[in-house]
Amino acid sequence: MKVPEGFEVQLVASEDVANGIGKFVPLAFDQKGRLWTTTALEYPVDGNENAAAADALYAGHGKDKVLVFDRDPSSPTGYASKPRVFADGLAIALGVLPFGDGCYVHHGHNIEFLHDTDGDGRADKTDVILTGFGVQDSHLMPHQFTRAPGGWIWLAQGAFNYGKVHRPNDPPETGVQFDQCRMGKFRPDGGQFTVTSQGPCNIWGLVINGEGEAFIQEANDYGYPVMPFHEYANYPGCSDKQMKSYAPEFPGTAPDFRMGGTGLSGLALTDKAGPFPEPWRDVMLVANPITNRINAIKLHRDGPRWKLEHLTDLVVSEDPWFRPVAISIGPDGCLYIVDWYNKIISHNEVPRNHPDRDKTRGRIWRIKPTGAKPFDVPDLTKATGQELIARLGGDSLTQSHLAWQALIDRKDEALLPKLRAIARDEKAAAARRLAATWALGGQGELDGQIVLSLLQSDDRNLRREAVAALGNFAEPEAVEKLLADRRGDPDPEVRATAIRSLGRRIADAPQYLSDILRFTVAPLNEPVAPFHEKQQADQSARSV
Repeated sequence: MKVPEGFEVQLVASEDVANGIGKFVPLAFDQKGRLWTTTALEYPVDGNENAAAADALYAGHGKDKVLVFDRDPSSPTGYASKPRVFADGLAIALGVLPFGDGCYVHHGHNIEFLHDTDGDGRADKTDVILTGFGVQDSHLMPHQFTRAPGGWIWLAQGAFNYGKVHRPNDPPETGVQFDQCRMGKFRPDGGQFTVTSQGPCNIWGLVINGEGEAFIQEANDYGYPVMPFHEYANYPGCSDKQMKSYAPEFPGTAPDFRMGGTGLSGLALTDKAGPFPEPWRDVMLVANPITNRINAIKLHRDGPRWKLEHLTDLVVSEDPWFRPVAISIGPDGCLYIVDWYNKIISHNEVPRNHPDRDKTRGRIWRIKPTGAKPFDVPDLTKATGQELIARLGGDSLTQSHLAWQALIDRKDEALLPKLRAIARDEKAAAARRLAATWALGGQGELDGQIVLSLLQSDDRNLRREAVAALGNFAEPEAVEKLLADRRGDPDPEVRATAIRSLGRRIADAPQYLSDILRFTVAPLNEPVAPFHEKQQADQSARSV
């Protein structure tokens, strides 16, 4: 592997064939700073090709595992080179999300929560949270599990899976149709499963920045190497038949260049400050297993839009078996890469049983700057409340996200006044105010003063999160007061968010219809927005 001057490559972990460890897929970091992944040694058993074999595999005991790499201060990478097996008996579990006393994991038709009830570091109880997912296409079943603001868990699904998702005790006919490439979300207990996009084509990357803006990636290099994710939108690609007439359609974000290859497989956003030197800060990195590279893109703000600049690659490998299938910026500020290490990478390149498909290997690498010390990685479960608050909106995006999540889980009433003060502080950075707002919202502690303060900001991201919060307000009078005499917003995304947020309340309070229409009518002096953004607000308004 070749990296720019000032970087080095370190091996975090490699396969252990004798113990059934290899073929790592996802990356996730928990509040203790530990690294979680799963194996996919059973891949590519495929329901489209052999439905009976797939059903038998998921019903039986597979050889795949959930693995945890504990922190090890004596290791050059900070992680133990040998993982701890948290759970086994799985098959092609492509998604994992540490949460509470265990983790969410995808397994066959299900999303399951694996509990460690006795604290011995191994799962001893399984709860099926949701079921009914399709297993026709084993290279993109539910994955990209992400804990998002508002009390949601997000996920993505690939092109050739078809299912009807429901809670395990509900009749299957009451389920939500979840077909082809789409994003979805659900509550931690499995409730309120919702489809949140149509398309694009195989989503292998998902990042939420400090300002609450979400970005996803389309795998097939159709011009979406990085794109803003707007809930309930249409993205052309593999799911055009699922598109909704009332949903806005977004064109490609990179009309002037392509990344090369048809398998873009991960996104990571470097920190704005910290170990990575300029010009590598605040850069979106793209895993490209077809060309054996980690590409780089700089996003430039252009009002509510983005312009993409294709930068020099961060990693180039001369080994054609180097196959980066997942990447993430760790809590130490370094880049972590899952290397599938395989001669064959495409699901459809050769038959499923082709002998050149490697079934054992797999690596996890760390790309570390040589001229700067990585961030210290704390155990946030042992941090004081003030230490958690200090990390909100800080230099490490990963630690900031983990900190507001830890504050929600801790539910310490003594910290609420400090969080409210930060959320209302007009001199604080937007990322810090928003992290405090998410921590409050996750505990049901947002109040009208905070939302009004955010609504009055010049920052579009603060206003967007303010109107998103209105959908969860219990008191109709508070919503009416906050929206009184407010006409429109200069930003189309804020207006669209208001439609989605307040529209949920119409059934209980029909008077909100006038609030929605008044708030989402653009001011007369608004500059004309590009077609697709104006279309977003206009089409959403019609859907009301």
